[in-house]
This record gives sequence, C-alpha cells and structure tokens, in this order.
Amino acid sequence: FAFPSGGHYRFINQNFFGGSGTYRTYGVNGIGPAFEIDADNLVSPILMPLTAVTDQPETNTPFLIEEHLNYLFLAMPGGRFVQSVVGEPLVFNGFLGAADFGVGEEITGLNSITGGVLAVNTARSTRGLFGAGVSDWELKLLGEKAGSKLFGAQKLDTVYALGDLGVTSLARTEVFGSFVGSTVSQLVQPLIQTLRQRLTDSTIVRSSNQYRAYFDDNSVLIMYVTALG
Repeated sequence: FAFPSGGHYRFINQNFFGGSGTYRTYGVNGIGPAFEIDADNLVSPILMPLTAVTDQPETNTPFLIEEHLNYLFLAMPGGRFVQSVVGEPLVFNGFLGAADFGVGEEITGLNSITGGVLAVNTARSTRGLFGAGVSDWELKLLGEKAGSKLFGAQKLDTVYALGDLGVTSLARTEVFGSFVGSTVSQLVQPLIQTLRQRLTDSTIVRSSNQYRAYFDDNSVLIMYVTALG
C-alpha cells in the first residue's frame, strides 16, 4: 500500500479495541482510501467491497474522519458519510452493522460532541446524528443556516465553524438535544466576509483555548474562547 501524491490529510488517534497496546492512528486524504497506522507503523488501507453494493459510495476517497461512540465515520464525496461496524474500524460491511447516510449536499465537517451527537456540517446547514448506535440513529437538523466551509469546523467546548454567517458556535440550549447556531465573530465581521472564501484549513490549540482559521493569502484568524473548564 502506498499513499497517492497530493491530497489533504486529516488524522485522529483512537483505541477502538480497549487493550493497552491498541491505540492507533486513522487518516484520510481525499484522493485514496482511508487507512490505519498501528504501533509498529504498519499501514492498513480501509477498503470497500470490490463489487459495488446498494448505496455504496461511488468512489472510496473519504476526506473527513471522526470517531463517535466507538464507530469510525468517514465523509465521502456526494454528500454521503459512512459508519464502520462498532469496534471494527476497518470493516464497512452492511451485513455486519455498517451504515451509510446522505445529507443532500457536500459535507464540510464531522465532529463528535457532548451528549452523544455527531455534528455533520455542510456549507449551508448543520445536522446531528442522534442515538446510541446503528439500531436507533436519527439524523436531525441542528442549525438551518449555520454551516461551515470545508475544513472550517473544529470542536473545542462546542463546535466552532467558519461559514457564510461568519464564525458560529453550535451551543447547547437548556433542552437536551436541541441546538442553536449563533455568530460569535460580530466584531470582526467585515474581515470575515473578506476572507471566508479563501479558507484553506483550521485547527484548535487546546492549551490556550484557541480556534485558528488559515487562509490562502497566509493570514490567520485566531479566536480565544474564554471560561473553558
């Protein structure tokens, strides 16, 4: 297995298996299959069935990755995201419990958040995958107009995303499971409107409670989040 040239790499570190020696790295690059790297630096590609099955993504080129409730989730082109068998991040077989979801537009962010919800961003909206597992998943609309540019959503205390409204915060309301999207970048909104189409990536700096957005003119927007416990 060799990595294709180019691509935009995203990684997570996760222990799906519970043993002290099974903490591994999982990654995607948008131009080839997802992959696992174990403690011995062995790289294993995550392959889909060679013979296409019903609703299988047309291409195996995931570009976003997240762990949620011990499932591995991958975002695919065409507005689809797929879920592995629970506790088996290399297995995407529907007969064994894997699943496939569609949101009707290209996905731009995947983040597992407090309360057992997977936040799924698109450019125009944010949805949440509720439930405890494949038997009771339910996809609900969280923010009708609060979306994210590709690679612009990051989880700190909640999910912050740079989109058409500016930088929004997906914060919990008093009613469990209900969310509201709110803009937190009003003081620099003219700057945001100028830069938002030029976003290339974003990160968080957990030690200093920062959300950082990077743009193709080499500028950086840094947002400090106060009162994180």
